[in-house]
Amino acid sequence: MATRSSGLPTSVPECSDSYRTGDGCLAESGQCLLVNASFERMRVDIGTEPFDVVVTGDAVTAGKPHAEPYETAAGAIGVATRDCLAIEDSPTGVQSALAAGCVVVAVPQGVRIDGSRVLIVESLENRQPQDLWRDARRHLRLDA
Repeated sequence: MATRSSGLPTSVPECSDSYRTGDGCLAESGQCLLVNASFERMRVDIGTEPFDVVVTGDAVTAGKPHAEPYETAAGAIGVATRDCLAIEDSPTGVQSALAAGCVVVAVPQGVRIDGSRVLIVESLENRQPQDLWRDARRHLRLDA
């Protein structure tokens, strides 16, 4: 997905036991190498930093499933949460994004996510943010 490279402001709220290490790596539950490799792959794929803002657990008082991570991330890029497309892979992340008032797309990774208030997709491959935004809003009947 070419979000930041297409000029859209981007942020990522990563708030479950995450922290920054000295090398600038975002580590989550001790999986620093995996997260760093994911961000590096994104850098290679899009040719730039993947996100304008990364919100970690130490930047908020209440982590996911509370709304604060998304509210903080949206505030950092200067947009209202209702104008944010949240892409989540876990029920806790979905709860957080919904609590903040975001439009949510879920890409479940081995977990069940209730699709009544979110658009569920199997993959983000070949999906552009504007298409996900449109599809999610249609699914939720927000443009009716």
